[in-house]
Amino acid sequence: MTGRIWRRWKYPILMGAIAIVPLRLCLGWALGGTSDQQGYMVLWDLIEKHRNLYTDSDIQVWPPLWWIVLGLWISFWHLLQGLLPSFTSFLGASLFLKILYYVFEIFIALVLARYIVKAGPEEARAAPDHGRFVKLACIFLLLPATWIITSLHGNFDSLPAFFVIFAFLLLQFESSETAALFAAALVGLAAMARTFPFVFAFVAAAHTFRRFRWTTGVLACVLCIAPSFLSLYPLYLMNPAAIMHDLGYRGIGGGWWGLGGLARLLVSDRLSGEAVAFSYRAFYLGLSLLVVWLIRELWLGRSDILHAGLTLVVGLFCLAPTISNQNLYFLIPWAFWCVVVEKQSKARLFLWFVCVDMILIYIVFPQNLEHPAWFQWSFDYAEATRISPIPSPSWLVKALRGIVYLLKRPGLGYNPFIQLLLRMPVWVVLWIWFVSILRQRGSGSSLDPGARIPPSARGADRAGVLQDS
Repeated sequence: MTGRIWRRWKYPILMGAIAIVPLRLCLGWALGGTSDQQGYMVLWDLIEKHRNLYTDSDIQVWPPLWWIVLGLWISFWHLLQGLLPSFTSFLGASLFLKILYYVFEIFIALVLARYIVKAGPEEARAAPDHGRFVKLACIFLLLPATWIITSLHGNFDSLPAFFVIFAFLLLQFESSETAALFAAALVGLAAMARTFPFVFAFVAAAHTFRRFRWTTGVLACVLCIAPSFLSLYPLYLMNPAAIMHDLGYRGIGGGWWGLGGLARLLVSDRLSGEAVAFSYRAFYLGLSLLVVWLIRELWLGRSDILHAGLTLVVGLFCLAPTISNQNLYFLIPWAFWCVVVEKQSKARLFLWFVCVDMILIYIVFPQNLEHPAWFQWSFDYAEATRISPIPSPSWLVKALRGIVYLLKRPGLGYNPFIQLLLRMPVWVVLWIWFVSILRQRGSGSSLDPGARIPPSARGADRAGVLQDS
């Protein structure tokens, strides 16, 4: 019996062990994390001292779901300290915090695998292959971009990413009102962790209004929007400047992932400033038009909810003036879905570029040319582990110094230059993917062609749903 189980499950078990133990636990323990992880540890210290996070901290403070979850996680940490003091001392608070990201990342992998199987042929759904389910989840966890962002960088974007992808998969595959309301609550939670998922509330609410009774639609709107409003309003009362900072996109300076930096490099600072200013105006206008257009497409039955969510998330990142490396995590579950289920070559190209980009930024290229080392290295946390950084090859350091010296411009040092060099190709590939998604609109979804309902049948479809419910 045991031998048969091992023969059937040995590859999924080995894949899962590799995905979680060395890539996440070992690297996460040894390398600590970047400035984001250090910022979270500052919040950890403020929470333990019962301080006001929005007024007593100089670092960026996110919407409150993150620090609420962090406070609960700290309570669990103190419970473990009382029960297993030696183990927690060896584990360290930084790695324990990263385990929280890993938990939500595993949730994403399991949800994707479940609905990928559910989106398959009817005979596959009737007799599901549990081995394939585990393999799909492990493949997602083995993608370099996932473990690099969570383990090496140390970032909580797995929380809002899980809430949003789970919400839209529920809306696509579950037809009950309960599922729709639960999905709306998930979108509300995502906006409580990050500000930008708030835009998904409008698309999710429009879908719910179209399919169910208006009372269900109103309740879904409340669940989508109220958590964000109720969580951001106290933040605004405590520190109005904080909420304006939180609503802004951060990351590499220069609008549209660094186009302003490219303008500074090739032309002048004046052109860079104009590009940055224009990129923010174009972002808010373009995103508003995209949301209105997607609501119209959903209402007329020309798009299913999953395709609308995909279009919105990719369009959001295409139009975003600036982003940080770790924010690309939000796109990875959607790209994985498109590659496995819809066989989209542009999504596969995007995944390749993102994974290569993360490997180069976080592993190959040193973060600081004065102390060049493989992996982005946090010396503060490395002191606790007593692990010395691996030095970068001398030829690579010399080559990078030479390139930066030749192209050096005021205000564009080594780090912005490397970010610009690696980020712009990803942005271009993302735009190629976005255009290919828009072209699918008229031909129907490769996931479920029958899900797109013609406008003439909209009323009948809604009546049928009401009757079923």
